[in-house]
Amino acid sequence: MRRYRSLLFVLAVVGCEGVHRLLEAPPPPYIRLSLAVQPASLTIARGGEFTFTATVTRTGEDRGPVSVSVDSPPSGVTAETKNASTSGEVTTVVVVVRAATDAPVGAYTLTVRGHANEATDGTSVLILSVIDPPSYSLSLAKESLTIAHGGIARVGLALKRINLSSPVALSVAGQTGIGGVFDPNPFTGDSTNATITVGADVAPGSYTVSIRGSVDGLSDRVAPLSVNVIADPIQVIAGGTLSSPQLSTTSTEVIVNSAVSSGVVLSAEGLPAGAVASFDALTPGNPATKLRLDIGGATPAGTYPVVVRAKGTGVPDATATMTLTVVSATIGLSVVPPAANVFTGAATTASLTVSRNNFGGAVTFSADALPAGVTVTFDSATIKGGATIATIAIAPTAAPGTYSIVLRATPVGLVAAAAKTGSVDVTIIAAPASGANVVLDWSKCKSPDWVAVQDGAGLWTRASGSGGVFGGAVSSAFGAIAWVENGTVTTVRYMTQAELASQPLDMCGPQAGPRVITGAAVHGTTTEVGAYSLGGGTGTSSASQPHFTITGVRDGVHDLLAFNSFSTGVPNRIVLRRDITVGPATDSVETVNFQGPEAFTPITLSPGINISGSVTAGEAYSTSTSYLTTAACTSNFLYASPPIALTGTGQLGFPLATLGLPATAQRPEDYYLVSILITGPSTLRTSSIAFHAAGPRSLAVGPVLSGVSVAAVPGAYKRLQATFGTIPTTFNRSVALQYSDALKSMTVSATVGYVAVAGTTLTMPELSDVSGWPSGAGIGATNSGSWRFTAEGSSSVGPACVENRVTYSSARTGGY
Repeated sequence: MRRYRSLLFVLAVVGCEGVHRLLEAPPPPYIRLSLAVQPASLTIARGGEFTFTATVTRTGEDRGPVSVSVDSPPSGVTAETKNASTSGEVTTVVVVVRAATDAPVGAYTLTVRGHANEATDGTSVLILSVIDPPSYSLSLAKESLTIAHGGIARVGLALKRINLSSPVALSVAGQTGIGGVFDPNPFTGDSTNATITVGADVAPGSYTVSIRGSVDGLSDRVAPLSVNVIADPIQVIAGGTLSSPQLSTTSTEVIVNSAVSSGVVLSAEGLPAGAVASFDALTPGNPATKLRLDIGGATPAGTYPVVVRAKGTGVPDATATMTLTVVSATIGLSVVPPAANVFTGAATTASLTVSRNNFGGAVTFSADALPAGVTVTFDSATIKGGATIATIAIAPTAAPGTYSIVLRATPVGLVAAAAKTGSVDVTIIAAPASGANVVLDWSKCKSPDWVAVQDGAGLWTRASGSGGVFGGAVSSAFGAIAWVENGTVTTVRYMTQAELASQPLDMCGPQAGPRVITGAAVHGTTTEVGAYSLGGGTGTSSASQPHFTITGVRDGVHDLLAFNSFSTGVPNRIVLRRDITVGPATDSVETVNFQGPEAFTPITLSPGINISGSVTAGEAYSTSTSYLTTAACTSNFLYASPPIALTGTGQLGFPLATLGLPATAQRPEDYYLVSILITGPSTLRTSSIAFHAAGPRSLAVGPVLSGVSVAAVPGAYKRLQATFGTIPTTFNRSVALQYSDALKSMTVSATVGYVAVAGTTLTMPELSDVSGWPSGAGIGATNSGSWRFTAEGSSSVGPACVENRVTYSSARTGGY
């Protein structure tokens, strides 16, 4: 419309004759410039220069020369162009960039621009880094050495490098007969030892020598060293300080400068009880030997002066004093869960996790005095790692009641007092009456309103129970259980007889803890927020509200994971505080300072996880990462990405970069759980993988469920039936149909083992005629709402903390 109005304006101004002249005029020239720079980034030291080439390609008519310029370089930086040459449509220009000696250090983005008459400029981005010029300084750990003539001594040498990777050549000068040996030389590191040698003919006295560093293109660096030459027939030089834990071995170098050709005997005096010293044999021509100290497990922790003595025939003894610090070796013990309910004739397990402080030896496990009818066995009674499993078995004759089962971890070789104990409060419950081979246990949570059991395809029977424990009988190859909670939630589960009767079924699942824990955070900026996870509970803070509350924390020993983030939600600094005991006496944690020494910066785990699988247009994907800690495998949220829309149909294939923790912050029982979620208009798929540390891994997205149809069947309440055909083998655990209206929900599920026997339909049964059915528990027969059909699978059964364990879920949604 704008062009149409412009034409009307031209017609009105120039008239018909003028229009003819306009139409007959030649069109404007077509000229287009493109510009490329090589290299695309450059680094210049202050006081230096760098030359690069800009290439301008001209498309269209030739309308004069092409020039190149650099837009607004930073202060202290200049750009000069020269040696322009043109061949056909291509012009090359040499650009020299110079940085003054006072140019600000930093990274800059420059625009290189190509010009030509009647053409739009061609541009390219150039990344410029201005750095300090290469330099280094040289320093010594000591200003002076005392050496017997004909002997040696060591001195530590440090280089502080600034933008310098070149090797540095080292030498000693200043006094005839005094030299130095460096290994390697030249060297490329930041520290080394210099061996200073004194010739046998150097007279006693004090001399000043220089240790010199040389690098091509830079002036030499010199560090002065005073050498005091003595005439002692034997000299001992021993390390100043040595630190070692109990029940360990450490060593240090001892130098014996001796004019005595043989017969020198070495000893160590002043060792604490339980510590034993030994020396490597001295060899002719080599004054260096090694002192080994074996520290006993009962050696008291503390600091001790140790005298190293060299004794020779016919000459005075030589001594040197060093300091030995014996550090305590300890362990910690965490037992999860802290409490358990067990039926007579059944068993439960507890996970024992050992934390180590300066102790790398074996740990043995035992149980203290046990009540009658209770036995404890360990998956590994002796470990050198971090965890084991205790199985607590209850005999059929054990007396019901609550007992504290004390489990003991003993570090082998340390004193008896170093052992640690933890306990599990076991409540023994009398098993249901004989014949009730299906035992449903709600004793640790709220009991349901109503429970029923179905044997095979027979009639449903109401199950009786007390104390939250219900029993029923299933003699057929398969059966089912059903229950109603809060008068509004109905659940039906079909399983094989083996799955139902193999052991009492824990119907409570993970429960929110009873504790509320408070704390305060130190935030660095007004836009910063904090997130906290502790024992299954979560909380948040901000700069304006630094006090936080973590609700739903379970009792036991847990790890606090906290991180701060900004608008992107990406963790900026992480605090991981270990082994916090939560119980009735715990109501707060110490201040969390995201700027303090306890906090650390997350890393990107490399290599990334290779994501694969088929997708379709209209789907979107997002990812999330959690960090799992302690023997309880407690999940602590770390990061979730925003959804990314997929624009086409095809195959995913990309490495997923995952945020994580430095290896130094991890324990052996820590795991990552990384998930990818793909959503579509009526589909939802998730895949997750658990692992301990970075490594090459692949995560395939599960398939979309197809062939699923959901329809209503007659009944006293809304009964839905799902027909689903063959389920892909990826989903090897269960299928479920869940539907709801605004007030109530109903779920019917089945294990894959049951589906293999009973077929590929899943129907909410008619339960209204079963004894005691809560009136009004079902969704009204004429009500409408939404449904979801889900299939799930995993690469292994059990907890999430299994290396490379993968879980899958795929769902379809609709309405009724």
